[in-house]
Amino acid sequence: MPPLLDLSRVSILVLESDAKMQTLLKEVLYGLGFRVIFACADLGAALSLLQVGVVKLVFADIDRCGEEGLEFIESVRRLEPKLAATPVIALSSDATMRRVEEARSAGAMAFLAKPISIGAIADHVAYALTALPLDGEPDQTCLGSTLYI
Repeated sequence: MPPLLDLSRVSILVLESDAKMQTLLKEVLYGLGFRVIFACADLGAALSLLQVGVVKLVFADIDRCGEEGLEFIESVRRLEPKLAATPVIALSSDATMRRVEEARSAGAMAFLAKPISIGAIADHVAYALTALPLDGEPDQTCLGSTLYI
């Protein structure tokens, strides 16, 4: 049996404009076993963190300031290939199929509707981590799917 992924060493970025939602996500992720969680509300800071190359999974609020959240995901996909493959889970309070498709078109791997539940976060993280082989290099073949919960 292959070794399990050590979640305490997987870095997660939470791009969320609402401080309470940011705190909630960090606490749930911490409860799931993650210990390296970066959280910010600033798009520039989020992209900078990604470019350093330490972030392995992103939660991105796409409701922030009009289309900026979707533009952030598109910006991630334009980075160098290794970084562009970083799994992104889009967060939105607009759970319409139109919004889900916008997130998918921008490059989100999965879509999580607000209000969120611990189970939904855990399911989305498990799904997104299928794109990360044990050596931490993203598997490009997993990025074409979208999970709807």
